[in-house]
Amino acid sequence: MGGGNGQKSKMARERNVEKNKASKGSQLESNKKAMNV
Repeated sequence: MGGGNGQKSKMARERNVEKNKASKGSQLESNKKAMNV
């Protein structure tokens, strides 16, 4: 019952986690800038 979809979403989630890790540093910096303004 939809086993393939579960695997796809799991892989997508793991990929998103890696993307978030890469962009977290720049995100924090932009957040600080926004707070200063």
